[in-house]
Amino acid sequence: MMQVGSRKLQTEAELALRLRSRWDPGSDVSRHTPAGGRYSKLAATYDEAAERWHDQLALLGYPRAYEDLFGRLLADGALNSLRDGGRVLDLGVGTGAFSLALAGKVSAPLRIEGVELSPSVLLRASLNLDRAGVETRLHLRDVKDLPFEENTFDAVIGAHVLEHLDDP
Repeated sequence: MMQVGSRKLQTEAELALRLRSRWDPGSDVSRHTPAGGRYSKLAATYDEAAERWHDQLALLGYPRAYEDLFGRLLADGALNSLRDGGRVLDLGVGTGAFSLALAGKVSAPLRIEGVELSPSVLLRASLNLDRAGVETRLHLRDVKDLPFEENTFDAVIGAHVLEHLDDP
């Protein structure tokens, strides 16, 4: 069960219905991820952990570390393309912690496009980013099968995703 605002959502189905308007209508994990094998097991593992994942990251200090990282990158000029806002691709968006940290450090509004293999984790990303007021479009698909044209984004970010790829 997940707390959203003042009421509790009982099921993944209720979450999915609530968030359908923000979902990439073309996303279907069975069409955009390798069938079976490692990726379906990975999605299942993250689905199982989804409800507690964001809180665990916070307990381990990741959000603060992410904020510090983006603060240093902005100070060094590495993220100058985002000083006036922009469009960001977050590969392996998870529960949205990395995107939230970036959005919190950039003074102009960002539009986050998040790609994730786990439906349950992606639902939590939607809730977390929505709660923070971050404009978001989420895609349930493999990061190796992206639907975007070249030069679509002002920045591409990803945390904890490379270790899951056979050939990053």
